[in-house]
Amino acid sequence: MESVLRGSLNEILKLRAKRKGLRRKAEFVRHLILSRTNEGRVRAKARGVRFGRKPKLTKHQQAEALARTAQGETLTAIAK
Repeated sequence: MESVLRGSLNEILKLRAKRKGLRRKAEFVRHLILSRTNEGRVRAKARGVRFGRKPKLTKHQQAEALARTAQGETLTAIAK
């Protein structure tokens, strides 16, 4: 009985060691992916690429909305 328990304990320790190795490898790969992604973002910004969501209103629409707000019109009315 004791040898069976010792055998299963050895198997558990082996599996834990394998999981630890896989975890380290996954962390290393994740680090590589993040560093490459960041490098690509830096290069894109240097080229002038803009990030983020595109504006809903054109420059003309924005200027018109600001002018209407300055005249006292409510934002709800402008939005319609």
